[in-house]
Amino acid sequence: MKLNSDIMKRIEKFCAGYYKKNNVAHDLEHMYMTEKLAAYIARKEGYDIDICRAGSFFHDIMNGLRHSGHEKHALPLARRFLRKLKVDEDIIESICDCILCHSTFHIHRAKTKEAWAVHDADLLQLIGPYGYVKALSLRLVEKKMKMVDAVSSSEKKQNFCAPRMKTRIGRRIAKDNHKFMKEYYKRYKQFRSLKFK
Repeated sequence: MKLNSDIMKRIEKFCAGYYKKNNVAHDLEHMYMTEKLAAYIARKEGYDIDICRAGSFFHDIMNGLRHSGHEKHALPLARRFLRKLKVDEDIIESICDCILCHSTFHIHRAKTKEAWAVHDADLLQLIGPYGYVKALSLRLVEKKMKMVDAVSSSEKKQNFCAPRMKTRIGRRIAKDNHKFMKEYYKRYKQFRSLKFK
């Protein structure tokens, strides 16, 4: 069976239950933001939108239970659920490719361009003002870091993520957001050292 609106709703509902247990960086808002960004990239790049949406819903379902290697632990759960819905095996494998390869550590193994879209949608949330607020809150609230360390860590993460986009649209959005944030970090450092223009 192909993906249709009923199956997509059931996938969304199933996955939402897992995101409710995740931390602030991988909660329901993250699931929906990844889905929106991946669908946007897919539309612009000509990829399969439904596979990107389904891959986005599933990509972090095990993050709350197993942060390290969570993408591998999500695969059997996703396969089992999708087979229960009688989704075609080739579609299941494409969705699983999105799940496994959303991580920068596995994106080189991607077999589909849809995996590129989910990877970029996930990573884009770490770049720019949105990514900054998300990263900073996680570091300050959950990791109990000092402000200066949290900002520095966030800057390093943005610098790491920005050049790793796989899609044309992802690169464009990342470049624009990263440029904005470079100016922000520059002003932040000037303020801390009292070097005003």
